[in-house]
Amino acid sequence: MQIRGVRKASAPTRLRSVASFLGLVTASIVCLCAGALVAVIYEGLPRLIFAGAGFSGYLFFFAHALRELALPSVLVEGRPAPDGEVRGEPVHRKTLEETGRNRGLRAAA
Repeated sequence: MQIRGVRKASAPTRLRSVASFLGLVTASIVCLCAGALVAVIYEGLPRLIFAGAGFSGYLFFFAHALRELALPSVLVEGRPAPDGEVRGEPVHRKTLEETGRNRGLRAAA
């Protein structure tokens, strides 16, 4: 079943390895656990710094591990109208100034 407005992207040419994926997942878990264990030793600001560093390392390595997965990617071309009709113009997001939400903040300041 093909969803209207969505098409498959070309497959990447890079070879994905199971070993690199598992290594990155292991590194992410080690960073998380090491940061938590070192943070328990200290109190106050150093505890927050070590816990934050461990969590940041976890996010970094886990994000790179997810990039190694061979997930199919898709390109979304646009949203259909509420009645189901496909529009031809590209979808643009309105900025704060276009919507007028920023005007109230300027008047309050």
